[in-house]
Amino acid sequence: MTVGTLQQQLACIPDLSARLAAIPDTPTLRFIPIRHHSPAVAQHLKRLFTTDQPELVLIEAPENLQAVLPYLADAETRPPVAVYCYHQHPDDPTARARAYYPMARFSPEWVALKLACDAGAQVRFIDAPYLQRSSFRSEDSGAEDRSLLDENDWRDHHLLPQLLQTTACRDIDELWDRWFESRAHHTDSHSFFQDLKAWCLLLRPDPAQADAETALREQCMAAHIRDAVDSGKRVWVVTGGYHTEALAQSYAQAAPRAIHTSELSKPDAQHGVALIPYSLQRLDKANQYAAGLPDCGYYHALWNKQGESAEKTNTELTLKVAQYLREAGELIGLPDCIEAMAQRQRLAALRGVQAGRMEWRDGLHSCFQAIHGDHQQLLDQAIQVTLQEERTGRVCRAWPLLPMVDDFRRSARQWRLPLSAATPAEKSLDIYRSQRHRDISAWLHRLRFLGSTYGDYTAGPNFAEQKDLNRVREIWTVQWQPDVEAHLTEQQHLGTHIAEAAANRLLAQLSDPEFQGTIASLLPQALRMGLNELISPCLAALETWLGGNHLFESLVAALAQLLYCQQLQKVLRLTHFPTLQSQQQLAYRNACSALGWIQQVDTQRSAAIQSAIRQLSAFIQQDQIALEADLFLDQLRALLQQNDGTLAGLACGVLYHHGALSDEAVEAELNNACRQAWIEPSYIGDYLTGLMQSSRAIVLNHPKLLSAISQLIEHWDESTFLQCLPGLRLAFTQLKPRESQRLGQQIQALLNGEPDQTPTQLASLNRDELHQAHALLKQWGW
Repeated sequence: MTVGTLQQQLACIPDLSARLAAIPDTPTLRFIPIRHHSPAVAQHLKRLFTTDQPELVLIEAPENLQAVLPYLADAETRPPVAVYCYHQHPDDPTARARAYYPMARFSPEWVALKLACDAGAQVRFIDAPYLQRSSFRSEDSGAEDRSLLDENDWRDHHLLPQLLQTTACRDIDELWDRWFESRAHHTDSHSFFQDLKAWCLLLRPDPAQADAETALREQCMAAHIRDAVDSGKRVWVVTGGYHTEALAQSYAQAAPRAIHTSELSKPDAQHGVALIPYSLQRLDKANQYAAGLPDCGYYHALWNKQGESAEKTNTELTLKVAQYLREAGELIGLPDCIEAMAQRQRLAALRGVQAGRMEWRDGLHSCFQAIHGDHQQLLDQAIQVTLQEERTGRVCRAWPLLPMVDDFRRSARQWRLPLSAATPAEKSLDIYRSQRHRDISAWLHRLRFLGSTYGDYTAGPNFAEQKDLNRVREIWTVQWQPDVEAHLTEQQHLGTHIAEAAANRLLAQLSDPEFQGTIASLLPQALRMGLNELISPCLAALETWLGGNHLFESLVAALAQLLYCQQLQKVLRLTHFPTLQSQQQLAYRNACSALGWIQQVDTQRSAAIQSAIRQLSAFIQQDQIALEADLFLDQLRALLQQNDGTLAGLACGVLYHHGALSDEAVEAELNNACRQAWIEPSYIGDYLTGLMQSSRAIVLNHPKLLSAISQLIEHWDESTFLQCLPGLRLAFTQLKPRESQRLGQQIQALLNGEPDQTPTQLASLNRDELHQAHALLKQWGW
């Protein structure tokens, strides 16, 4: 496929010559179309700048970024960097819009900016301010980065499938590589930009067709262009090619616009911009960045070694891929690398283009024959690792660092934690023995509470759920990413330091009605964050909350959090809080009282109540504090008559487990359940499920229960049995293998007419009888 194919496609555009001629293209006023982050465009722009020597360069970027320009142009600033924009809806504090304007070394906008500043020319950002562009859409406020450079309209053009089929390209990026990136060093700049303009005309045949946001932006940019032209200076207009023709048509009619360079102000709760380091990896299309090029690490390598031949750079990348594969145990040698490079050139000749990214990739896939089968994905991984080495930019020291970000950096350096993008690091903290480690843990918990992604708590003692208490270390996965500092910038309104911001956020939640249902969880969070001065306000707010009428399960959850705090006091060596135990007692008494009021409940709440009953039973058994067990057990007796079979069975099991029901009383309850099952057959499956959740021993130690259930099943017809089968299966799946074996032996004896055999007699059954017993269990839905 030759470059001539592009000319054939462009020749089909009606009035192509006239439309191209209408776009100003002289040293006095030149419209330069670009594809964001395209190295080929940046290379030709660099060449053309030397010839034109423009005095005023207009760049497609929000005009409110003008205040950041001196810091972007500073010699210490090294891309990739990004300008981070955000603002909050004036009437809805939860609605935030945020976006990035990223630049790499090979981004045309960055190259134009640096060339102009180095030559003493003016630079002006001309796009509509972000405050006007954002509309609090879900993509603005989501967790993923949204770039202000995303231009998706041309990617969905109806001509693209036809172009891909005609050129035998796999996707639009391969087509772009063949027609434009491969011409970075092998065509004159004027011809390159003329073809790029025509390409944009092909993909936007009617410049008047635009959505409301695009129309707003183009109106703003046209006014800036008119103002610049009226200044009498040599002007360059550097914008995405999608806008070029529309701007050329409208700037002549646009009214001049007064330009005000706003002073750089500290971002607040409403709006702000900040200059932050960015990572090359986030500019890669493979990482869901729509405006990026795939394999941008490939172009980064070529751009950094412009003094060397592209052949040498491709060879170095090939050797890196081969080294990765050899370290993974693959038999890749130097001859394979030589052949891959030769194949790259042969593919380029066959396609009629200069060898580029796709020819390099295809050469590797073609010649590294030692990798085969499922191991082929290893080659893709090797290429990805080679091209996505994490490179992070740097912001100049003159940039007025926000206090929150400055506090974050100083603390990270103090704790020797990463401050640049790299592989996630694991941090192990011995919180039981080391005060320094407890301090680091508190700092990481503060960041986590503020919503930062810097530290991920991956393992450690879980006091809230009474799990992994034998662990003496917290394990954190720590990784710096650009959005860490961007997020802290957005949280600047909460305080100047991370501890202050976390404290203010916690206090705000204490008084927010939306968080009242989970207010008990704020107390242990304050402890984990080392905000001991907030313990008293938390306890006071919790005491007020406990005085209200609340659901049983929410009160048990509050008690769990209070018991969790008691554990934390010991681990973190904190001062004793005298009201903590009194609030534990209050939460317990209120929970027991609420348990007595449980009547009809829906299925979803029934599951929560079951979990809370088991949890409260465990608290009493663990004897962490002096809880009046009888208060809980007395309320459970009322549940024995519940129409909810699962709750009734669970209450019976808990009472038996705590010795509050005798064997005779248990058998009476079980007989009552069987009588209920004669009316509602599914009741017995639910009852057994609840029973086995709390005390599986009941079923195993009461042969009369088995006899009663057996009589039930024998009198069911097939339809009733199938209706009850899911409940029976759910009940029996809670048994352990050894318990299943024992129950099978009991059922075998029961069906043989020996229901009163003891466990010792049952153990004497031979293996054949045991297999027969397991077969019989299927009759019970096992």
